[in-house]
Amino acid sequence: MTEIRYGDLELSPPSLRVTTIGTLPGPPAGDGWTMVAKMRQATMPAGAGTFAFVVSGQIGDMNLVGSGWQRGVLQLCLGTEGGTKHTEFRIAHSVLEFLNWKQGIPFQFLVLVHPSYPDALFGTSFNPSTTRLAVYARTLLNGDAQTYASEFTIANLTWQWWDLTRIPAGHWAADEVGTQFIVPTTSPVAFQRVAPAAWGSFDESWLHYANVWYQARGAGQQAPRFMFGITPDGSFGAFSAKVGTGGRWGQNRYTLNNLGEPAHLQQGCFWTHTNASAGTRPGYTVQEPVGTIQSLVYRYRTFGVRIDTLPDVIIDGRPPVAAGVAETGAWHEQFVTTERPEPSPGILTDPIVMVHQVPSFGPAQAAYCTRVTEAGNGRTFRIGASECFPLSDPQRGEAVSAMAFGRRQFQTTSPAMQFRSHLVGEAASPPTLQQARDFSFVMFHPVRDPENLTTPPGSLPSPIVVTPGKQSLDAASLSPPPTAPNANPQERGVGRDRQQIQGATGYARRWPLGSKVVRAFSLGWGPLSLTSATAVRDFLRANPAWRYTPPRGAAIAVLCSSPPELIPIDPMTASVAVDVVVLAFTGA
Repeated sequence: MTEIRYGDLELSPPSLRVTTIGTLPGPPAGDGWTMVAKMRQATMPAGAGTFAFVVSGQIGDMNLVGSGWQRGVLQLCLGTEGGTKHTEFRIAHSVLEFLNWKQGIPFQFLVLVHPSYPDALFGTSFNPSTTRLAVYARTLLNGDAQTYASEFTIANLTWQWWDLTRIPAGHWAADEVGTQFIVPTTSPVAFQRVAPAAWGSFDESWLHYANVWYQARGAGQQAPRFMFGITPDGSFGAFSAKVGTGGRWGQNRYTLNNLGEPAHLQQGCFWTHTNASAGTRPGYTVQEPVGTIQSLVYRYRTFGVRIDTLPDVIIDGRPPVAAGVAETGAWHEQFVTTERPEPSPGILTDPIVMVHQVPSFGPAQAAYCTRVTEAGNGRTFRIGASECFPLSDPQRGEAVSAMAFGRRQFQTTSPAMQFRSHLVGEAASPPTLQQARDFSFVMFHPVRDPENLTTPPGSLPSPIVVTPGKQSLDAASLSPPPTAPNANPQERGVGRDRQQIQGATGYARRWPLGSKVVRAFSLGWGPLSLTSATAVRDFLRANPAWRYTPPRGAAIAVLCSSPPELIPIDPMTASVAVDVVVLAFTGA
């Protein structure tokens, strides 16, 4: 089967500091912008195509020095590496709404570039070969005198892309309300929206994103209340909320200071579900709980992908659970467990892990984040990072999503695993358990029909030259890897004469009769750039026998006795490891 890559997840460094200040309005113009991060697009296909991008993170950890701040705002926008800035994917947070260390305001941009959803900057197609996405940020004085300095952090910045050109028809869908409207009050009715067509068929599993760009206009009053979910028959009467249950999701970060650039937010969430009927559609509602100055919604957008056809899928949802203790306490002992059984051997998987929950807690303003750890195969490690925790104020009816995005380390045949999802509070949060709503865990490998490493019946590998009287394999007839391995091979015991070596995962390597193992050792590469590491791994996959030159001595022929393993170090670098044997020709 031909591999179909649906998309990928890229991670930026967990903490990016912004110190620049501007005086001129923007985007697209303005001064003092800092390009804080660029999306790594190495896995994206060459040439123009149609895409969905989900860019998530937090702004927070403010530091103001001086005096006179009244109208200033922290600004962030999406753009391109060439300096172009997007006017429709931006946020602004008032400096009067102070964010202490570890406190952050979440943001999420959901960008569609498709003929059905033309983008104001990119149009109807995007070419990764010529355009690279970037995030820009600054503090805008917004009419203030320049009598203070400002710093803040962009934290937990993640980039997800989905290739709409290659995802099969009917396996993705989108909907939006692209014109701004004033949120109705609770009387007579809240605003409601249901997608005009069904998404998928009965028993299909979908990953949904929902995103709103809004401005809460009642300073210090209750936040607008958003609810996102599905309806099984297309009617709003059957609507079931997946995010915003209990009537809480949204923020009010507006201050009445005659702002040139008012505070406004773009926030999002995600959830998974399996269709209970062929007429299932997503929808949302929003209402204004109090106040005569009502909130303004610029755009609502939702996007979904069918994921049950992808390998290594885990879906887990829960009702409200007791969770959330301060980071200074025993946060690692409080978790929701999601088990993952061992998959069929021979399938390459590099799964994406995503967790969503909405903290629902006491009367005091506090910040909570989501962390994911894994306990399996004798190891425990953290997936994703959290430098700023999403902050919300329950006295204003605020509640926002605490999300984690990460990659499970690459393995050719991953063992059974136990994922643990934690809700962790800042130091000022209550020391006791609180509550988490709208929990959703999803893991999936974004490549459909991944390459199976086993040799199909009836297909033989390329012949290998056997040289009687010497090594079983002729080194001169073999190719070397694109990068030489590190100069520290680790010898392994050969043990008794065997005609095959079988690893713990079930992977077996055989060799011809008339040969015997005379040496066995492990080789490693790295750290290398991700491109170089991938090239080495692909070479080892394609060449079970290859030419190796030891640190001392002439070239010899080696045969891989384990599948090559790509081990990520950070988003830009990785290492490669493989076990090899040296064979001698015996003639019997």
